[in-house]
Amino acid sequence: MHSLYELKSFLHGQPFCLFTTDTIFSESEFNSFIDFTQKTKDYDGILGITEFIDDEKPLYVELNKAKLITHFDDEKNHSSFVTGGIYYFTSALYNEIDEAIKNNYKRLRNFLKLLIEKKYRLQGFVFSQIIDVDHLEDIKTAEKFLEFERNILQQQR
Repeated sequence: MHSLYELKSFLHGQPFCLFTTDTIFSESEFNSFIDFTQKTKDYDGILGITEFIDDEKPLYVELNKAKLITHFDDEKNHSSFVTGGIYYFTSALYNEIDEAIKNNYKRLRNFLKLLIEKKYRLQGFVFSQIIDVDHLEDIKTAEKFLEFERNILQQQR
């Protein structure tokens, strides 16, 4: 949350893409994500989400049929999707960042919950896998995923 606050002064009111984890993901899916952010102006934020869960404390995301985020939860209740640490935000959120810091929000997940409470429109963008590399086992998972991605690229050539 504080990183988001510190970045704000450098962004000069512009939309931005933020990564909050050391992530491995499909390059083509990320390109599609960026294309989607540029073509879609109906949302205040677009979050990379995935059903691949390999995190100690995942943040679950509930979606409606249009993939608009309706709820965030620390527990798996009604959703199989989690946030992946890839975020695109418009300038609409800048005022909320200041308020969140002033109200002592320390975690981005709480800020995201606040945005839903305040009726901001956040869209989920599905990635097949987003791997957060935190532990030695994560490196092995990431290597397998990257090998799979390389094989797909070679088959397409």
